[in-house]
This record gives sequence, structure tokens and C-alpha cells, in this order.
Amino acid sequence: MFKRVFLLLCLISLSHVVFGFSIKGVNFVENKSGTKVTVIHDSDKPLHYSVIANDERLFVVEVEGISNINGEVPIINTEEVTSFNVEPVDNNLRFTFLLKNGVKAKVINKNRTLSFIFYPVKNKTFIKSVDVEDVLDNLTLVKFACNKKPYYTVEKDKSVVTMVLHNVSLAKGISDVKGVSIRQLGDDVVVKVKRDVEHLSTRVKFVNNRLLLYVGEQVQAAEKTTPDEVTGGNEPQYAFLTKTIAGGQKKYVGEKIGLIDIKDIDIRDLLRYIADFAGLNLIVDSSVQGTATYRFKNIPWDQALDIILKDKGLGSELQNGVLRVATLDKFRKEAEERRKLKEEKELSVDTQTIAKSLSYAKAKDAEPILKSFLSKRGQIIVDERTNTVIITDIPKKIPPILEMIDLLDRANTQVLIEARIVETKKVFAKEIGIQWGFTGIYDSSLGTQTGMSFPNTIRVGGTVNPADGSIGAIGSGYAVNLPAVNTTSSLGLMLGNVLGSFSLDMVLSAMENEGMGRILSRPHVVAQNNKTAVIESGARIPIQTIQNNTVTVKYINASLKLEVTPQITAEGTIIMDLNVKKEEPDWTHTVQGNPTIITRNANTEVLVKDGGTTVIGGIFQVNDQNSNDYVPGLHNIPLLSWLFKHKLQSSENNELLIFITPKIVK
Repeated sequence: MFKRVFLLLCLISLSHVVFGFSIKGVNFVENKSGTKVTVIHDSDKPLHYSVIANDERLFVVEVEGISNINGEVPIINTEEVTSFNVEPVDNNLRFTFLLKNGVKAKVINKNRTLSFIFYPVKNKTFIKSVDVEDVLDNLTLVKFACNKKPYYTVEKDKSVVTMVLHNVSLAKGISDVKGVSIRQLGDDVVVKVKRDVEHLSTRVKFVNNRLLLYVGEQVQAAEKTTPDEVTGGNEPQYAFLTKTIAGGQKKYVGEKIGLIDIKDIDIRDLLRYIADFAGLNLIVDSSVQGTATYRFKNIPWDQALDIILKDKGLGSELQNGVLRVATLDKFRKEAEERRKLKEEKELSVDTQTIAKSLSYAKAKDAEPILKSFLSKRGQIIVDERTNTVIITDIPKKIPPILEMIDLLDRANTQVLIEARIVETKKVFAKEIGIQWGFTGIYDSSLGTQTGMSFPNTIRVGGTVNPADGSIGAIGSGYAVNLPAVNTTSSLGLMLGNVLGSFSLDMVLSAMENEGMGRILSRPHVVAQNNKTAVIESGARIPIQTIQNNTVTVKYINASLKLEVTPQITAEGTIIMDLNVKKEEPDWTHTVQGNPTIITRNANTEVLVKDGGTTVIGGIFQVNDQNSNDYVPGLHNIPLLSWLFKHKLQSSENNELLIFITPKIVK
């Protein structure tokens, strides 16, 4: 794991009159291979320096042109460097490093940066083998098999890339491979790759103990860091800039910078440092001005660049390894100028006129779509009588318009939609009842008497009239009148004596009924793709109302109706927007002579395979009833309770199912 720390001395900003440069800050990076300390300056040439001391533990360098320093000195304590100090000495700036045992130091002096590299001698990287592979015609891959990641620096000079692997030793027998120069120079290995390309680009990766060096014209395509409306054009991009992924989020792939802590640094110097860190060529437009104050910790360099550009209102574009930074306003102006120039060139040619007759589509309906393809000089005339469009435009616009006409002027696929409305009804009823009564007469005329003066005559009997349930005279009705209402069978019994002074009448009635019904309604209609079709059959029922002595007649539909809009998908399935309705009058239930309307309706949207059938809805109703009528108290007599009660049991089941079957007409 790399541990990178970036500390920038924001207050070291004094410039020297003679050399004309200033120190912007100090950056140090620590990893397992060693420590690199970089002095950032604004000179276009390497600095003048001298090594004052380089013994086992002490390494001292003086940089000419700086006499004093204001601000804090960063604390450096790594595996190689124990302490670090910066101090002015006789108009020079002295850098003092206290090293640990067995550590060597090197100096790399470049434009804008002066770097010190510290690495342990005994902890060398060992390169086992080197292989060179031509990945593409313009891309070379150099692969180093090693025991651990080495510390390296990469420089480009026209057509030659030089990689220096520090504190590294080569295995015996390794030499130049396929034109790639490999040399052991002291504790370093120098690798040179020559490629004759217009824009030389490099990238380095370390994967599974393999150091990979890519050298070529273009490493890998990637997304632009600036939106199209700002940059314009379709220039090739590079992999080490921000990539755009789904959802508009960005994936940053650059190497991480441990810490950036700067204050009031010139934004152009900061951009130069980031470009140097990423190995990119840089062009900063003169419109980029201002200072920067940032603190970033452990983020990829391309994310830091993206944040800085957004914060300062800047945009960027990468072309063949060259990063160009300018204000968004300048990018917009450039894009607008390119667009206008391109448009003016296109419109400067002579126009062309064509006439195209349509077979299936209506020219009037196609006109709004075709107008969107016209240039500023184009126009469309529609002749509805012949269903023809007459197009006048520049020659470049004519082919796409004709192609669009061919796409629109096609026979619309038709769909046959069949609906089945199935209604089932099952009814069961069972009823049992009893009627009985008696008549008893004690009268001397019948030879029966009580033998008392009072009561001398007695009449006893049922009084409930069997016809209407009213109470009548004794001897004209039943004592218990609980018959089956919808009688289908009955049994009567009458008992009496010779004199007729006593009689017993009994009627047992029963009913059992079972019925089943089924109604099938099957409307079907053919509809074009994405067109609504309706089929309806039924009656219009007049409803009469009277208000303020005015008679009004309004007609209400009671019909079977299927309304559908099909849409055929690319997979051959069919999406249907359905409205299935069945309405019928119920003359058994009326209000002021007007019938109620029984409605069965389904409104939905479904997806069905071609020729498949689906159930879009169903209603299941169950009505179970049990009814018992009793003679109070007497119905509880054991064994004889059936003589004093009436029992009714009924069950009614109603079920409604709606099926839909679409078929593409071929």
C-alpha cells in the first residue's frame, strides 16, 4: 500500500531578483520503495543547487536564489528520512535531511521541480525478466517481472521515453528486447523506448508483481472531462482522465495524492504540478487567472483536477496526451464558432427539391416529424389530394429525410383482440315445513256433554287461516302453520271420530331446488398497432324524468362493449390498454318504471404473448342462507320438535371471468 503525503508550504513565496523564481512548496511521497521529496518552483529552467554533505546519515543541498523564508517547515518522518529542515544561508536556501542507516540519496533537477529520492540500499527490487509486446500498431507494452514495486521516474523527449528504476538490480542475461534499451547503471536500471508517433503518451501500472509500461500514440479511449456543449468536437480522449458512468456519476482512475494543503498558490502553477504528476502535457490558456487555496486528502489526482476546474469555472479537453485548460466561456465561444462555421458551409450550397408520395402514412401527419430534419433553408409542402410531400433543402439533408419517410410510410401491423366474458350461476334451495291443527267439540247435540251447567259446551281448535295467516274462527284453521313457501311436494293426514266431535289435521310440505346457468359473451375486434378500436352491441334505454312540469327523456346505454388500444413490442408481445364493459337492464327492479342497470366492467393494461390468453379479472360471489321459524318453547321438545318448526336452507354462487386473447394478423 502506498502512503502518499503532500505538504505544500504555502507561505514560502519570496522571489529572488537575479534568478527570477520563487519556491511554491514542498511535496513528499512515501511508499515501500522509498521516499521522494519534491521542491515546487516556478522557474522554466532547472535550479542552481549544490550538494554540501552526503555521508551515511546526513544529506544537505543548497539552492541558490533564496535568502530567507517565512512560514512553517513541514515535518517529514518516513522509513528513510528521520527529519527535515529548511533554512536560509547566505542568500541560499538550504535543505537538510537526516537519514536512517543504509539509505542513499539522488537528485533529479527538472523545470518547475527539484526532487530528492531516498531509498534503502539493502531493500532492492529484483527484476527477474523483461518482455516486450506490441499490443496495437501504435502501442508498445514493456513488462517487468519483479519481487516488489520499484520506485521509478518517467521522462519524455520527443520520440523517446526514458524510465529510471531506482534501487533496482537486473537478473543476469537481461539485455535489449525488441528494440527496447535496458541498462544497469549503478543502483538504477535505465529503460529507453523509442516510438515515432506524433503525440507520445505513456502510462505505468503495477499488477501482480508486474510493472507495466505502456508507450504509444493513444493509450485508451475515455470520456471528456468537459461537457459536449462546452468543448464540442469528437477528439480522442485518454484513459487516465475522468470516465463517465451510468447516472451521470464519475469514476476517477488516477493515482491518489495523499494530502494537498496549499494557500494562495497561483492556479497555473498548481495545474502544472498536477499535469506533471499525471504525466500529461499541459496548455493553460491566458484566460486562466487567480490563486487557489485547497486541502485534499487521499483522493485521485483526476478528482482533484475536476474539483479545481469546477471551483474556478474552468473546463478542460484532452487531445493526444495534451491537457488544455481554459475558462468555460472560452470553450463555449469556440464551440459556438465551430458550429456556426460548419452551419454556414453547409447552407452555402444550392438547394434540391424532391416529391415523395406516401402509401400508408398520411402526409399531413408526417409533416411535423419531417420538419424537424430540415435546415434553415428547408421547407415542406403537403398535397393532401395525392398524399404527397414536396421537400426543398440542401443536398445533405435530403437523404435522412427520405430515410425517415421510408421508416414512417409502412403498413401498420394489425391485432385481433378477442374477449370472453363468462358468467356462471349455481342455485340450491331446500325447504321443509308443517301445518297441523285439531278440533274438539263437547256438545249435547253430538252426544257429548260436560255434565256441568258451566261450561256445558266446549269448542277447542286451531285458528290460523292457512291461506293468509290471519286468525279465524275455531275449527277453520291450524294450530301450527309453518308450511314450505315454494312447495313442490306435500303430504296431508286427517283423523276424526264417528261423531265428528274431534278431528286432527296435518300437512307436511317440502321443497328442494337446484339450478345452474352459464352466459358467454364473446366480442372481438381488429385494431391497428397503437390505434384504438371499439365494438359495441346493446340497447339504449329511455329514462323519463319530470321536473318543473317538464318531461325529459334521456337514453342510457345498456350494451356489451370492447375498447382496446394494442401496442406490439420488439419481442412480439402485445401491450393492451383495455376497457371491457357489459351492461344490461334489470326489469325486476325498477324505480318509477325505469329499470336498474347491471354493470360488469374491467379497465386495465396488460402484456400478453401473441396468441396467448390471460384472465384480466374475475368476481366470485357466494350467498348462503339458513332460516328457521319456530313455535315458541315447543320447538325444544325432544323428538317432537319437528312438529313445531319450519326450516329453509339456500345457497347461490355467482362467478364472473373475463378472458383476453390477442393475435397479430400476419
